[in-house]
Amino acid sequence: MTQLGFYFDQTLCNGCKACQIACKDKHDTPIGVNWRRVVEYSGGTWNVNPDGTFNQDVFTYYTSISCNHCENPICVQVCPTTAMHKEEGGIVKVDPTKCVGCRFCEWACPYSAPQFNAEEGHMTKCDQPFTDTPTGSNSKRASTSGPGHRSPFHIPTPKQTRYAPAPGQKSRIKTRHHHARL
Repeated sequence: MTQLGFYFDQTLCNGCKACQIACKDKHDTPIGVNWRRVVEYSGGTWNVNPDGTFNQDVFTYYTSISCNHCENPICVQVCPTTAMHKEEGGIVKVDPTKCVGCRFCEWACPYSAPQFNAEEGHMTKCDQPFTDTPTGSNSKRASTSGPGHRSPFHIPTPKQTRYAPAPGQKSRIKTRHHHARL
């Protein structure tokens, strides 16, 4: 089975949360249901040197988190009604007609991907924008940006793949900031 997934170049992410907003807007999820979340990791300290000067090792980075559509998803294993299931292409989905809202999948998932929609009374989750795959019915990028804009979050098309660093290689982009346009 082909396993589809998201491409995310963390070196381009500046924490703007445009991907989070675009996902919420596209799927019209209610308040409190966020299928995509941008998380900030930061740390380090400022130290006073004996001569009164300061040095620091402060850092901040961001990552965009949603359902990882795991190879062997725990949410599917714990679902008592088989509402949570894995489809062809590896996409993990919820069948709202089978879901009883027990929330077992929510508690089991280490990524907090399944989220309870109180208005509808069942679980919801990211089903990836894979109606937007090259083989799907709509071959647009999942990016929120316009043509030619390099978003850190997109499904690369064959022409765009050359811009992405190969696994294990560093990105060629060092200090440029990219802002997604909504």
